[in-house]
Amino acid sequence: MLSMNMAGDISRVMTLVQSGHLEMAEKACHELCLMTENDADLWSLLGAIRVSLGKTEDAIDCTRKALKLDPDCFDAHFNLAQSYVKLGKYVEAIPHYQKIADSDRVNPEACNNLGSILLKTGSVAESITYLQRAVEYNPRYTAAYMNLGMAFRLLGHMKQSLDSYRTALDTNPGDQDILLAVGYAMRLNGQLDDARKLYDSLLQEDPLSCAALVGKAWALEMQGEAKESRRILTPLVEKGALSPDLAALFARLSNGTGEREKAVALIKQMLQISGNDRHVRASLRRVHHTVSCADDGTLIR
Repeated sequence: MLSMNMAGDISRVMTLVQSGHLEMAEKACHELCLMTENDADLWSLLGAIRVSLGKTEDAIDCTRKALKLDPDCFDAHFNLAQSYVKLGKYVEAIPHYQKIADSDRVNPEACNNLGSILLKTGSVAESITYLQRAVEYNPRYTAAYMNLGMAFRLLGHMKQSLDSYRTALDTNPGDQDILLAVGYAMRLNGQLDDARKLYDSLLQEDPLSCAALVGKAWALEMQGEAKESRRILTPLVEKGALSPDLAALFARLSNGTGEREKAVALIKQMLQISGNDRHVRASLRRVHHTVSCADDGTLIR
């Protein structure tokens, strides 16, 4: 049990954190850790503060000390997972998020973050279990619905993907990124007229939106209006705009034309920019009868 003085000191640390005085909070919390030595919660709190300060390696040391003192300290597991994510060590973060997500603790953020990492590392079906748990805990968790939309899309469940994106939009109406995701899912679900209407509404607000222009060009091409699709896309390519969707569509439209090499160059550039991201490769592989990409990022003709 904490003494009255210790409880007051911890309260002051929390007040410093909440008021944004993180350096002062770090110093005060570190002093408390050295005084008590064996308080896992304090070491975990110090780790959380150091994560916020960008001292990620130091934060990892703190949370490891906390877990050595108490292997079931859920806050330490969460803080350690967050630190690993900041360092791009996604696989190392998984067991710590999983410790929380598989417990009876209600932590939608841990479930969403775990689902997001599983999605990123290719365990798509498994990710859905945790993402659905996240939205059960928090029915207005926009990011979790967006991740669910992507997971269902990658599994080919287009209706569920569209439903997830639409629910995300319900939680955050008017968000441009979500609207674009809804339009993308509409295209994949064959609702091309609806997709075009959505893109037109976005272009009324921002006539220069590259993502909306590319989305509309895709819908037109899928409806057999390749000439109109090319009319929209060509100026974007000439201006140097680049995205997986744009590169893939330009490659598709370039099939049988003299611009095939330009399409190949765009795809190579897109892969280089994305760090050979698996989702970019998947997007480009979906282009039929034209340039596609192998799992190692090389081009297949």
